[in-house]
Amino acid sequence: MSSDAPSGDLPPSQGADDIHKPTRKKGRSGTRLRELVATRNADHRLPIRFDMQTCKPLGENSTKFISYVALLGRSKASILCDDWDHVPENVKNQIWQSILVTYDVPNTDLLRTKWISYVGERWKNFKTMLTSHYIYGSKTDKSPCEKYQFLDEETWQAFKLKRLDPVFQAKRRAAQEIAKKNVHPHILSRGGYEKLEQKMMKEASASNPIGASDTSTITRLPRHVTWKRARQRPSGEYTSEETASIARRIDELVEHSTQGTFTPEGREDILAVAIGRPEHSGRVRGVGKFIGIRQFFGPPTSHHSKAHVSEEVLKGIREEIRQEMREEISEMKKEYGDMRAQLLADVRAELASSSSQPRNLPQPSNLCISTKESCDVSPQNASPTIDADYELFSDDALQCLVALGKMYTLGSTIHHETITADMMRVVVVDVRNATAGVPVPTEDVQTVGHALGNFILWPLRLSRAIVKKQEDMNESLQQQLQPPQHIILEQLGVLAVKISLSPIELQMPPEVTNRTSSLSFFICQRDIFEILSGTDMLCISVLQLWLLYLHRLTIEKKNDHIYGFIDPVAIQGVGNKGEEVQNYLLEAFVNGKKQVYLAPYLQQGHWQLLLILPQQFLVVLLCSLHKKPHTLAIKNTLILVVEAYSRLQGTHIVSRKKLQFIAPTCSRQPGSFECGYYVMRHMQKIISANIIDSWKLIFDDTSPMEQHVIKDVREQWAAFLLTICK
Repeated sequence: MSSDAPSGDLPPSQGADDIHKPTRKKGRSGTRLRELVATRNADHRLPIRFDMQTCKPLGENSTKFISYVALLGRSKASILCDDWDHVPENVKNQIWQSILVTYDVPNTDLLRTKWISYVGERWKNFKTMLTSHYIYGSKTDKSPCEKYQFLDEETWQAFKLKRLDPVFQAKRRAAQEIAKKNVHPHILSRGGYEKLEQKMMKEASASNPIGASDTSTITRLPRHVTWKRARQRPSGEYTSEETASIARRIDELVEHSTQGTFTPEGREDILAVAIGRPEHSGRVRGVGKFIGIRQFFGPPTSHHSKAHVSEEVLKGIREEIRQEMREEISEMKKEYGDMRAQLLADVRAELASSSSQPRNLPQPSNLCISTKESCDVSPQNASPTIDADYELFSDDALQCLVALGKMYTLGSTIHHETITADMMRVVVVDVRNATAGVPVPTEDVQTVGHALGNFILWPLRLSRAIVKKQEDMNESLQQQLQPPQHIILEQLGVLAVKISLSPIELQMPPEVTNRTSSLSFFICQRDIFEILSGTDMLCISVLQLWLLYLHRLTIEKKNDHIYGFIDPVAIQGVGNKGEEVQNYLLEAFVNGKKQVYLAPYLQQGHWQLLLILPQQFLVVLLCSLHKKPHTLAIKNTLILVVEAYSRLQGTHIVSRKKLQFIAPTCSRQPGSFECGYYVMRHMQKIISANIIDSWKLIFDDTSPMEQHVIKDVREQWAAFLLTICK
C-alpha cells in the first residue's frame, strides 16, 4: 500500500493494489503528507482553529490543513464521476471522517458543508489539470500514474476516453471561450490574496521603522489595492490593457476620495465603481476565498437605515410631507378653478356670439343617415356643430393614413352603441386605402371603402385634426376647432379637483393579472396630476389602470388568449419576498396559459417592460435606457420560475432549454421621466399588432418617441378613467 494517502482511505476506483511504479524523474512529486498519516496512526489530532463566520482555517496548521483536504478529494473521489454531485455520498462522508480523525475540527454542519464543497472544487481542478497536461498538453507521452500513485492505469485510460469524447470536447471549447472573456486575470500563487496581503503588509512594515516589529497594528489593506497588485507583474506592467485602464480609474477615484468629491458607500466602493459592475452573491473580488459578500460588506444599508432615524424625526418628516401636499393641492384647486371659470366664460361668449351673428350653414352633404332610429338625431340638431377635417389612421403597428373624414356631434349613440369619450363620430369623405379595415366594423362597413359617406365610429387615438389656415378665422372659431383630446384632459383636471383627498377605488379582476381573486387599487389626485403634467415619473397605480385598459383591448382584438399581464406591484423588489414573487409568477403561468405575458417592471425608479414567453424559454427586455438583462434583479427568479413551469408541464429534461434573455434596441428616452409612457406605448403596440415573435426586427429603432405619441397615451389613459368613473 502506498503512503501517498492514509491507509485504507482509497476507493476501489482509485485503489493502490496495482499501482504502476516506473523509474521517477526528478521534480515536484504529488502531495503526500506522510507526517499527517503518522500523526493519525499515533491517535493524535492536530490542532486547528477556524473563523466561524467565514470557515477559514487559522493558525500554523492552516496551510497543511488545506493541502490535506485537497489530497483527500483527489485520492478518495473517482475521477470517472462527471461532476461533484455524482460522487457518492458515502465517499464524501469518508472524506469528512478522515478530516475529523486527523485534525481537531468541530463537527458542525456549517464546517462540513463549506469544506466538502471546497474538496469538490479542488477535485474538479485536479481533473482539469490532468486534462490540460496529460491529454491535450505537453505531457501526452506520460502517465499521471507515475506522479499520483493513487491512480491506476485502468482508471486513467477510462478517464482519457471520456475526455476525448466529442461531447466533452465541445464543452471544453465552450469553457475556453468563457475563460477568454476574463480580461483581468491575476497572477497569484496558491496562497491567493491572503498570502499577497501578508507580503504587502510586511513590505509596509519594513518601510515603516516604527512599526517594523509589529505588523498587527497595520490596518487591513483595501481590496482595490490588493486587486491591483494581484494583476501587476514584477516589471510593474499589468496583465492586460483593460486591467491597466481599471487601475488608472482606481487611482483617480482614490484621489477624488481624498479630496472629498467621491465617497465610497457600502458595496459601491472604489473597486466596484472602477470596474463598473456590482458584486454578485458569490465571491468578493480582491479578497480571496471563504469570504462572502455579506461577510465582507455586512447587510445592505437599506436594512439598518431605519434604526438611525428616531420616531420624532419620522413624525416631523411625515408632517412636512402632509403640509407640502396641502399646499400643492390648494394651488392645484385654484389653478383648475380658474381654468374652469375661464372655460365657462369662453363657452358663454361663444354662445352669445353665435346667437347674435348670422352663420353660414354648411352645404348639405350626401350622407347615409340611419332610417332605423339607431342614432338619436333630432331634426333641429341634425346639422354638424363642428366642420373640422380629420386624418384617419389604421389600427395596426404601422398606423398608416387610410382616409380623411369629418367629425359630427349629432348625438350620444350610433348604431345602438354609446359613443364613449375616446371615440368620435365621423364620415369618410376621402378614401386613401379602400382595402384597409375600419377600427370598429359593423355589419355594413368592414373596410374603409365601404365607409365612404357613412357614419362610423373612429378612435380618437387614431385620428389627427387637419388645421385649416383661413385668414378670416377669428379667435372664437379657433377655440371652436380645438381638438377634442384637449377637452379630455380638461375633464380629467375637473375630476382631479373633485376627488381631492378621496382617491378612486378600482377593482382589478383576477383574470387581468392571473390572480386567484380580485384586488383593489386606488387612483389618487397625485396620479392624475402626473398624467396632466406629462413631465413626471409615473407611479404603479397609473400602470395598473393601463393594464385594465389593455385587457379590454385584448378582448376587442380577440387575442386575450395570447396575451396576459403581470401585476407590477407583485414583482417589484420593494416589499416582496423572493419566494412570494416566484409563487405568483408560477401561479400566473399555470393558470393563465398565455403565450406572452406583459410585465411592467419597476427597478430603482425606472420602468422597464418584460415580455415573458415561458413556453419558448424567452424573456424580452424593452428598456428605454438600453440596460442589459444582467442588470435585472428579477433575472434569477425568472430562471427558477420558468424551469419549475416546464417541469409542471411535463417537459422532458432533455427538451428543456436554458432561459434566454434578449434586449432589442428599442426607442431611447431623451429625459428622465418618459420610461413609464414608453412601457405603456410598447404594450399597446404589441397587442394592437398581434406581435408574438421577431422582437429584434420590430423593435430596432433607437430614436425617441415623438411627443404626440406620448400625448396620445396620456389622453387614452384619461379617456378610459373618465369612462369607468361615469
